[in-house]
Amino acid sequence: MQERHSTERLASVARAKSDVVKYILGLSLRSHDVAFYVLDENRNLVFGVEEERFAFTRYEIQATYLGLEYMLERYGLNKEDFVAVGLASSKTGYQELTRIHAELYGDEFARGNAQYVEQLFDIKSAIIESMGFANARTTEVPHHKAHALCGFGQSPFESALVLAVDGSGDQNTTVLYHCQEDKIHALHTIARPHSIGWVWQALTKWARLGKLGNEGKLMGLASYGEPVYVDDFYRGFPGRGKESVPFFEVDWLTGHFTSPLCQKLFSKELTVEDVLGEMEPYDRMPGKFAQDVAASLQKVTNDILQALCAWGRLESGESNLVLCGGVAMNSVANGELKRHADFAQVFVPPNSSDNGNGLGAALYAHGEAFAASQAAKYRLSTHTMPYVGPEFSPEEMSLALDEFSLPYVESKDLIEDVAEMLSKGLVVGWFQGRMEIGARALGNRSILANPTLAEMKNVVNARVKFREFWRPFAPVIKKDKYHEWFEDRFNDVPCMTSTHYIRQQQRAHIPSVTHVDGTGRVQTCSSEDNAKLYDLLSAFERRTGVPVLLNTSFNIKGMPIACKPQDAIRCFLGTAMDVLVLGDFVVRRADVEPTQMLDPHKMRHPSMFFAEQIKSGDVVAVVCDASMQARLSDLQEIAAGKGAEIISCGLEEEPNGLSFGRERPVSKVMALVEYSDNFPNGAHEVLPHLRYLKKVREILDISDQHLYLLNFSGASWILGHMFGDGQWEKVI
Repeated sequence: MQERHSTERLASVARAKSDVVKYILGLSLRSHDVAFYVLDENRNLVFGVEEERFAFTRYEIQATYLGLEYMLERYGLNKEDFVAVGLASSKTGYQELTRIHAELYGDEFARGNAQYVEQLFDIKSAIIESMGFANARTTEVPHHKAHALCGFGQSPFESALVLAVDGSGDQNTTVLYHCQEDKIHALHTIARPHSIGWVWQALTKWARLGKLGNEGKLMGLASYGEPVYVDDFYRGFPGRGKESVPFFEVDWLTGHFTSPLCQKLFSKELTVEDVLGEMEPYDRMPGKFAQDVAASLQKVTNDILQALCAWGRLESGESNLVLCGGVAMNSVANGELKRHADFAQVFVPPNSSDNGNGLGAALYAHGEAFAASQAAKYRLSTHTMPYVGPEFSPEEMSLALDEFSLPYVESKDLIEDVAEMLSKGLVVGWFQGRMEIGARALGNRSILANPTLAEMKNVVNARVKFREFWRPFAPVIKKDKYHEWFEDRFNDVPCMTSTHYIRQQQRAHIPSVTHVDGTGRVQTCSSEDNAKLYDLLSAFERRTGVPVLLNTSFNIKGMPIACKPQDAIRCFLGTAMDVLVLGDFVVRRADVEPTQMLDPHKMRHPSMFFAEQIKSGDVVAVVCDASMQARLSDLQEIAAGKGAEIISCGLEEEPNGLSFGRERPVSKVMALVEYSDNFPNGAHEVLPHLRYLKKVREILDISDQHLYLLNFSGASWILGHMFGDGQWEKVI
């Protein structure tokens, strides 16, 4: 539901109660999609915030908690009032991998994994300790249990079958649970390395569509192909590569599966290229073979998930289904489950990936902390999802616009004004209220456009999102008009979690949101869900007869969704959006001077992170090798604009010979890397540079300062900042 209270009012209430109200923090660490959630003692969700929106890098955040600190300060919460921390990971679960790996790969491999787990949890403990929640007891929550409680806790159900399925978490990849308001029971588990999610990751990389987090591209590509290789997924692809290895072996009575392919990939016995052959080059989009492989994988995924859920329905007797985990981001599979899996109701949370695990961990930790006084301990008391993130006042928005010297007007009739712009084909950046949690913008941090214009898909893909031309966009529709435009019987999809078939006679009316297979990843909207977005849909319908808008996230490819007004402004200035709307303030591109526009390449993660972390008067020591000199120049330009100074040295220099910083106190130390090029083997090659940085910090006598590793390879990785010598020693 749309949260209608202002941040200022919530903060004042929190401060007024801080002497009596107790809080629970839920989080995951050293993971992709890190997010933080705070519950009060009555299971009300105070806020949820994703770390990527503050560190400006998608998916991989290693050790930062900038978003948490920001929200605690904004809401006036005292760390002393926190009684529990729920960590979405279990060392006990991970340790089970030692036995599994010993059986599959031998004792040496198993010992290496055990050492990694010990180091991993030392780091996690050090990070939590550095957060300063002195009165809070940490509870470890198994990864998939956190997924399950996140989904069930938001659902409208008193009991449900819950399928948690992803790449992997702790020792498992897939778990079926029976959830009730006060208990959770695992019905069936599938352990690593047998993983649907890993197959999607591997084939996404094989198709040259990107690494972790880009599986949605492969899902979109699947609609262009035919599932002609389904049998080959179960018996192996003959004649393509060196080996013929099945991707999946399935017991169709139970849905239990193993993945011989993943078992070999995990031990590096072979690569996907060994099975499918090398991906053919392409200029614009992957060719027919890749399209058909993707379509076949989608069909196999649909079938396996349906078999698992059918067995779980018989075992549990449940008519309600909750889907969660990274694989539940597959909206095509979710739609097929809704249509064919014979459940009365199906619910998928907006934060089904690891960005929801902190909420599940918080609910579990809450149940442990207040078990005696809470009956329905595994469900939220109030359903404010997904609008639980940061909110900004009109004053903050106008100050941000002034900061960029942008001309703007305050609309007296915002809904009608914006509906008129959309009807005329203008692309609008729409920034309202509290931010959504989850990977998809749901009307508060959205880019909106007219779906009736066939060219709009290409315009938004090419000139606004800077992404592949063939990728689809989502239709958002008034909930009460759903059945006039869509065929499927499930008409309540407020979080854009499944694809539905658009009625044949309506497809020509909304071409820019109709995918090649006639579907749309629909978002339904009622006035209760999001009143302002619903009113905008109604105003657009009055002008066009169409109660639908094109809705995509307020970002460019590879960037997190805009969180703060400044993020939205940068995105607007770096793209071809026609209009920016911040609250009631409207900026038209036609009124912006060309010199005010931004180069989108300079909006990338490290540059924005750097700009956020420095202030006037800072002296920043930057360490980099010769290949990063161009990046250093970009940062020097940013520093000059903020009144800061950069002093630099190369990685080839001896730390003991450093002379800079003696006369000028250094505020921060940063290193610039190109991870994909310089460090192909990951952390093992990064660590020497981190130790070099630590030596630099000692010589400069700035042991109390944060260290940062800025990665310029794109959306995949940033190590983050370290919090002190104790943790630093553990991290390296």
